[in-house]
Amino acid sequence: MACTSGDPRITHELLAGIQPGDRLRVTGTLVQPPAPVERARLTVDALEVLDTALIPAIGIPG
Repeated sequence: MACTSGDPRITHELLAGIQPGDRLRVTGTLVQPPAPVERARLTVDALEVLDTALIPAIGIPG
């Protein structure tokens, strides 16, 4: 799902502060696509980290 925000703090947190496994509460506006083959878009107005993942996902050996 495409996700945008007008608040640079939310954008920074989404790109750098959260990791897989974190529990989040995201509020905003969900816009359904005009055609079924297109993606819905979410405009994020608020982001709250409810709980962090138990094991940090720093690097996964391959």
